[in-house]
Amino acid sequence: MAIVGLFINFIDFLVPIICNSIYTPSYWTGQKEKMFEDICRSLVSYYNKILQNISTFYSLRETSPCVYYIISISVSLTLAWMASAINNIFLLYIFSTVMLLWPGIQHRGIFNTMLSMLHLAPRTSPFKTE
Repeated sequence: MAIVGLFINFIDFLVPIICNSIYTPSYWTGQKEKMFEDICRSLVSYYNKILQNISTFYSLRETSPCVYYIISISVSLTLAWMASAINNIFLLYIFSTVMLLWPGIQHRGIFNTMLSMLHLAPRTSPFKTE
């Protein structure tokens, strides 16, 4: 974990130096400023959505403790199973790839398409009915 922090600190130090040598201040235009503000606005929006989802999850503890514990235990068991069944480096690779590609996936609507395909799939009962 310390190596990751050191690496992030090093990148934080180098990026402004490299950017100032590549791009001059006259390169920054009003259109780029607007795009930057839109990106910042969307980041804050996602952050607020995540915080709202977390607070909703923790409010389940008081309003519906049974659902809270079922969700908590299910997520914990699923993560424990994944960690024991799949190599950790591969999990980190998949997670980081999805996180980096997530804005494009959302922009193109791929996630919503897959979700709608899941909802359109025929429902079958796990029990045999005759």
